[in-house]
Amino acid sequence: MKYNLLIVVLFVFAQNLAAQETEQGINQNTGGINLVQFYDSELFQWNYNMLGGLSLNYQNQNSGISFGINDAMKNALLEFPDSGQAYNSYKKKNTAGNILIYGGLALILGAYIPLYNQVLDDNPNNFDRNMGWSIGLASSGVVSTMVGSFVFSSGTESLFNAVNLFNRNKVRVFN
Repeated sequence: MKYNLLIVVLFVFAQNLAAQETEQGINQNTGGINLVQFYDSELFQWNYNMLGGLSLNYQNQNSGISFGINDAMKNALLEFPDSGQAYNSYKKKNTAGNILIYGGLALILGAYIPLYNQVLDDNPNNFDRNMGWSIGLASSGVVSTMVGSFVFSSGTESLFNAVNLFNRNKVRVFN
């Protein structure tokens, strides 16, 4: 009985030792880090949450993309020229898209001001003028919001390209 227990303990210890040697061999061949660790620590990953939208993960940092990304992610994307160019395109399109969307929403809300003036104005001859202003502001706001949503989506596409180019360049550095 004692010998059987000793044999089982030696067998388990030998298996553990063999596994450690194999892992050390992998780490020595790739400069001390294996591919899974490299993927988790050095590459960007995307997450999508139904309520929060798209978010970007990099080195245990999480950032939403609606109003830009944090400085560490920005600096990482600017590390390579091609991913930096795609990031700058994202930044311009994201800013323009947000301005158009929120400016259009402000125009839509501002369309109620001429209607409110009509309520305060006793002159019925001003109705056509106030209604024209209201329809014009609302129409301009709808068009601006629609164009802004397309520009914003185009910016997200540029960020996808920047992340893909960055990850591709990082994998080349790993090899």
